[in-house]
Amino acid sequence: MDDAVMLRSARNGYLVVLVLLVGISVYQFYTFGGITDPVAAIWVAAAGAFYLSKWYYGRREE
Repeated sequence: MDDAVMLRSARNGYLVVLVLLVGISVYQFYTFGGITDPVAAIWVAAAGAFYLSKWYYGRREE
């Protein structure tokens, strides 16, 4: 599989997960008045994975 195809697939998958997470968060905020702990933990894990991969691939390019 071509690297460009793999990167587009990963980016599209990440976008779908991000849109779903935003939708769930907005729903919980309006329904419960806040976000539940599991959803907050997913936000933290997603942000951590994003910044760790950004750091890792940035380090590899140097």
